[in-house]
Amino acid sequence: MTYTLQQHLGRLDGHSHRSAYLLSVTDNFSPRKLQKALRERMRLMSCIDQYASVWAKVEGGYILAVSGSLVVTEIAFSFLSEYAVTGSYTESLLYRGTARKLFREIVQFQLAGCVQIGRSYGASRGKGF
Repeated sequence: MTYTLQQHLGRLDGHSHRSAYLLSVTDNFSPRKLQKALRERMRLMSCIDQYASVWAKVEGGYILAVSGSLVVTEIAFSFLSEYAVTGSYTESLLYRGTARKLFREIVQFQLAGCVQIGRSYGASRGKGF
């Protein structure tokens, strides 16, 4: 089953804490590798499978949005800082907190520059998604 970007983003609302990042990338950045590494980190750090993450290509890089419990957003925050060394990007925190409406506004504003060429978005797969 294929989902639209808006359907993926809607699944972020099912959790209590949310964070969004703008990743400024280099040519060898792979969002799929990032998602896989994040999934592994979640599994190793706390056996968490109740979270959702979505990425979308925008002008200037990628948006990465993660939602879950407070532990999930903390793991994502530390993961992005550590993975940046090998992941070919620099991250900027756009939002981190519990306000669903503010989170949606920030993400939608960033998605105004969404690039629709080839595979331009994706999301996590798992029990919590």
